[in-house]
Amino acid sequence: PDMRNRIIMIVDDVLLGSTNATQDSTGAGKKKPLTPTSRAVGLAMIVHYLQGEDGSGAKPSSSKGGSSNAFKWMCALLAQRANLQNAVHAYIDARSKLKDYDPESEKYLTADAEAMELLEHVASLTAPVPDSPLSTSSPEGELPDILRKLHNAKDKHIFRILATIATPIHSPSARARAFEELPKRTKSMGNTASVWIKSLARRCAMGNFVNVEAVEHCILLAQECFREEDCKATMTFLSCIRVVTKIYPMVGGTTDGFGNLVELFGECR
Repeated sequence: PDMRNRIIMIVDDVLLGSTNATQDSTGAGKKKPLTPTSRAVGLAMIVHYLQGEDGSGAKPSSSKGGSSNAFKWMCALLAQRANLQNAVHAYIDARSKLKDYDPESEKYLTADAEAMELLEHVASLTAPVPDSPLSTSSPEGELPDILRKLHNAKDKHIFRILATIATPIHSPSARARAFEELPKRTKSMGNTASVWIKSLARRCAMGNFVNVEAVEHCILLAQECFREEDCKATMTFLSCIRVVTKIYPMVGGTTDGFGNLVELFGECR
């Protein structure tokens, strides 16, 4: 679990996160975040490399491109996040419907049990409970208690935050706010529960590698390349957009992104 969390952190925060350290006026090293355009170019280059020269995902020659296994691994990692996001939304929707029933009614108890099943499904898709030196029980034994604490939480903002980052078109600033706010709002549940919920948020939120900003800028770059009559570069960006939107359809459906894509396809006719 720790290794997978570190891999996700590297992909999300390090791979296309910031430039090399630069010297400031005091002589200390300081890293600057990459611009959305730089991230879009980096994402397109990585996807193109992993797909191979023909864009099929087939293993290219040793002197060119990456391996089909690496491309499949990348897609699988992105798909895992998409599945988790869908599961979180399904749980939050089911939990929100509990207010429609009398807490003493049979319908409420049935709906509550169904919502808990959905939360257990969320737990099966994310990181296990971390080991705690202060706990006398096994991590697996603590999970039901953590899920019950989360399910019974009175702070509605916790679920608003989770719903926001479970939507793939959330902004990088929304992701940063979620990581800052969730530990504060879940602190009363205990350290183990708070860490687990933060891990869930990290697994659920879009990172610097793939997000709506990167896709929108890939579309803009595809337009620029087409207008410069560089069809090969245009196809590189469009292929990247196709890979990402196949897993996260919503990121290609924003007002600006979809509008620019329709405009590009109109120019291609």
